[in-house]
Amino acid sequence: TTNKAERHIVYFKIAQNTQHILPDDYLALLLHTIKRAESISIASGSGEFIVVADLAGFSWSKGPPIAVIRKGISLLSSHYPYRVAGMYVLNSGGPFQMLWGLMKPLLSKKV
Repeated sequence: TTNKAERHIVYFKIAQNTQHILPDDYLALLLHTIKRAESISIASGSGEFIVVADLAGFSWSKGPPIAVIRKGISLLSSHYPYRVAGMYVLNSGGPFQMLWGLMKPLLSKKV
């Protein structure tokens, strides 16, 4: 999927970790998805992609551990700052305020 600027959109449904994926496996899946988005965005010419995190149904029991979320955001911000054209959060609720407080310092000014 692309937006009007022909940037590909990477969509994460954070609350779907109902099988309790191990943190290292969760990060490996995240990195695989981001590397794939990077390859596609370079091949299509824009070189950038947008990250959408959907928190509908999010709870601490279903979501990945905070350390995994922080590591994922840190990886995006430090290794892909010029690839991530924007990051959007959908369906944020109460837990998001705490999560945002942890993530915001990790984001580059561009994101």
